[in-house]
Amino acid sequence: MNYLKKSIQGTTNTMWQYRKAFSAHCKGSMSLALSTMPKILKAHFKFGISPLLYSFFQFDNVPESEWSEYTTNQEKFTKLLVGNSTVEARRTAGNKLQFYNHCIKKGLPIIPVFCAVSNDQNLNIDGVEIINDIEKWRKIISTLPKELFVKPFLGRSGIGAFAVYRENGNFNFAGCNGSAEDLFEYIKVRVKPGKGFIVQPRMKTHSSLRAIVSQKGLSTIRVTTIRRNGKTEIIMACLKIIRGKNEHDNFSKGMSNNLIAAINTETGELAPAWGSTASDWPIMTQYAIHPDTGEGIEGFVLPSWNKIVELAVRAQDSLPLLQTIGWDMALTDEGEFIVEANTAYDPVLFQLLQQRGLKRGALGVS
Repeated sequence: MNYLKKSIQGTTNTMWQYRKAFSAHCKGSMSLALSTMPKILKAHFKFGISPLLYSFFQFDNVPESEWSEYTTNQEKFTKLLVGNSTVEARRTAGNKLQFYNHCIKKGLPIIPVFCAVSNDQNLNIDGVEIINDIEKWRKIISTLPKELFVKPFLGRSGIGAFAVYRENGNFNFAGCNGSAEDLFEYIKVRVKPGKGFIVQPRMKTHSSLRAIVSQKGLSTIRVTTIRRNGKTEIIMACLKIIRGKNEHDNFSKGMSNNLIAAINTETGELAPAWGSTASDWPIMTQYAIHPDTGEGIEGFVLPSWNKIVELAVRAQDSLPLLQTIGWDMALTDEGEFIVEANTAYDPVLFQLLQQRGLKRGALGVS
């Protein structure tokens, strides 16, 4: 029954993608429809490129001879990434509380963790109080800053994470308003056995970037490292640019309304940013100028780029049993910080930024 349900859902999603792709690329023109439809079908059935990714990669403008170079199978790509890494090393990087403990022990600057909400009685992290009842919560919450960020131990893409704002004893969080007790209850009911949430300060992006990023959230820098022959290399980097009222910097193939800009790994200079003009389909376009502020993105040089590079290399070297990591780094007025480590990052992001497939790229994906 579950198989049948998944099959129906998959078919429905595919048909929806075809309708959206034809609408986006044909624009009501019969001649465009007749020329584009075979391309979308061929990309899907011969190369495994879904209609959504056909639009995302703008395959209308990519020679067909290059389509096979694009990597789109996340499961296969993830297996490649973790193939030469140990389970224990992946577990250390993947659990945000364990990873925080690792960074503290290695002297790596990471965003502080004030406390953790969990039912796991065996957790013991130096400097981090484990909260499992309302009395402990009341005691610690009164000592914390007015703006916080809460996220689950496990997970990716910002799922389950939210900002907290306190004013006169009232807390605003995840679309809710309430007391300290209400906030604790909201977190507690979402704690699963053996898991939990960490509570951190809400960090703000470096003041020099405020003309091109929203201050509603923390716009992080993704730096991808790889170890070859015992040495760490930086192979790709980009700035995630938050727009509008978003509190997260997830790109979601452009449909989050956020932007993303490649970074020259030698100089820290930004390329034109990419974003989607639609929120329900990736209609990709480039922005040399920020669409909201009118400030220049292309050519902007990130401050302290050399320190970001040094930190990424140090962090990768501290986990030699992980072959490659996608680091999320924060550049703030207080300094450079590690946000988290991603051992199974998405290949489509960098293929968009580099405007080529990865199969013959830095990772040598096959």
